Formats: sequence, structure tokens, C-alpha cells
Amino acid sequence: YSRMLTMPMPVKPDSGREPELEAKVAFLSRPDSYIEHPAHVETVETHMSWVFMTERFVYKLTKPVKHSFLDFSTLDDRRRDCLEEVRLNRRLAPDVYLGIIAITRDTQNKLELDGDGEITEWLVKMRRLPADRMLDHLLRGQRIPEQEIRRFSCKLADFYRNAPPVHISAYDYRQQFLTDIHSNR
Repeated sequence: YSRMLTMPMPVKPDSGREPELEAKVAFLSRPDSYIEHPAHVETVETHMSWVFMTERFVYKLTKPVKHSFLDFSTLDDRRRDCLEEVRLNRRLAPDVYLGIIAITRDTQNKLELDGDGEITEWLVKMRRLPADRMLDHLLRGQRIPEQEIRRFSCKLADFYRNAPPVHISAYDYRQQFLTDIHSNR
């Protein structure tokens, strides 16, 4: 999760949201919904997801949206995206990305985290990182020790050096770049 790319949003009902999503957001905004029984839940909305932060964990709910560059419109699409997010991000942060967890609905129509009922949604579960160690916070305070910058730079250099190359022609790369530019406009 990125503190720079998110903005806190109220968790009030919004007529633009679908009722099922609204129910899931309301459920995940309540501390009593979580196994760890947090004292409070901090809720942040991004353009593609809702993020719910307890004292120890972060749970990310992908919105059921469809755009030209992605499709999260079905439960299976969102499950695949959650699995892929965990797979990709574990490469650099294996101890942060803990896995995926289901929201289920029991026979009384009650939502539960990882219950025995029908699966209605998938979440990415992460370990919560200390806010004072976030890059944006450290940069603002100019408090990043040089040895940390060097260690981080070496880790990234090794990661990219060992990553399998993506084979794409110059023409295809330019075409994709133009498509992305037009889509963003």
C-alpha cells in the first residue's frame, strides 16, 4: 500500500457504489470483523481498491471495476489479481505479503473473514509497516541513512539483473506506449 497514492475517504454510503461493495466496505471497516480484534480500523479508498489497516495487518479489497487496461469485474478476476499481486510483491517484500483471504457469507447472510460460507470476495493480506518508516515520510524528514540507500539500491540492482527479460520489439513497445498515452488522455 502506498501512502502517497491514496487519500483518506469517509466510509459513508455513496449512491455511486453498488450495494454489495458498500456492504463489504462497511463490514471491513468494523473492528469486530477481524480475528485479531483490533481497537480500530483505518480505511483508505484508492481508485482501484479499498484498504483497511488494523494495528498489525492491512487488508486490500479490489473494486469490481473494468477499464481498458484492467478487468476486475468478476470474483475470479479479482482472485487472480490478488494472487498475482502477492506473487509479484513477495519477490521484494516476502515478509510483508502474507497471502489472500476470503470474505464469506454464511447461511444467515452474515459476512465473515475466512468463514465456511460462500466466498463473496478476496482480499490481499499484508503485514502493516510502521508509518514512520514509509519512504514518503523519511524523504520529507530527510532521514534516510546513506547505508540504507546503498543497501536498497543494491537489492533493486540485483533484482533487475536477475529478472527474466521481457521480449518485445521496438515497434510493439512504441505501439503499447502510444496506446497507453491515448488511454490516459
